[in-house]
Amino acid sequence: MKRGLPGVGHVYGLKTNKGIAILQLAEEPDSPTALQQTRICDGFLNGDYTDGDIARIVQRKELFFLDTPLRILSPGSRLYREYFAFDTPLALPETVVLPKFQRGYTVLKDGTVKWYKKRRGSNYRAFVAELTPDFLELSPDQCWSLPDLRGFLETGKTISDYR
Repeated sequence: MKRGLPGVGHVYGLKTNKGIAILQLAEEPDSPTALQQTRICDGFLNGDYTDGDIARIVQRKELFFLDTPLRILSPGSRLYREYFAFDTPLALPETVVLPKFQRGYTVLKDGTVKWYKKRRGSNYRAFVAELTPDFLELSPDQCWSLPDLRGFLETGKTISDYR
């Protein structure tokens, strides 16, 4: 696997109670503070690990994608030190395909939750009448807080459990 450029493919090791989860940037943001697609990789590092262990996890099919602003975190920040074990450039696997559609929800004034499907990078939202299994497999369009993401990965849930 070739080492990537500092942007696309950059890998972050998120500290969890199950080990270190691997997050990989899958697109270059327009600015350091912009949201970008991040691959949530399938697997955890434990104990002494090598670059080869990281590369093996990165080569697996991702659990899902998530929009995150990870590029704004620097190794000197308190948030980085609290949540991340490392970050390193590592090229995206050639098999990675960014999702065409994502899913999300909005809460109306009366408290009703409406789910929608949207094309990645677009603002147009198509509301759905029912939550089908295919719909529930779509990656979410909203960024999660780091504690929420860490808790989700620690419990071993799948993206279709996110409702």
